[in-house]
Amino acid sequence: MSQLAPVVESCHELLLWLIPQLDGFPRNRLFTLGERLESTLIQVLELLVQAAYSRDKRTPLALANSRLAVIRHLWRLAALDGLDHSSGRGPCQFRNFLTGLTRFTRLKTKNIL
Repeated sequence: MSQLAPVVESCHELLLWLIPQLDGFPRNRLFTLGERLESTLIQVLELLVQAAYSRDKRTPLALANSRLAVIRHLWRLAALDGLDHSSGRGPCQFRNFLTGLTRFTRLKTKNIL
């Protein structure tokens, strides 16, 4: 993983953090909201790897950016649905995730283009 851009590693770390958080989702949300969050972030990882290895970086990065916007909205829905437990002991920490996503987004344009 160290050969790829730091943003790819950051996305990987964000996925490693997110997956156990999704395990805390109630069953009725796990297969809708939880699965969409996980699969969309995996798509972002795939697009970042593609950008790291291709000459045309703008196309996969633009797609990754639109997927990140979807992730933000899905996570907000999770928070509004009561899945946000900011105490740090709940299944999803809305603020922690958004902070990580913001750092990750800033890295994206600096380290691949």
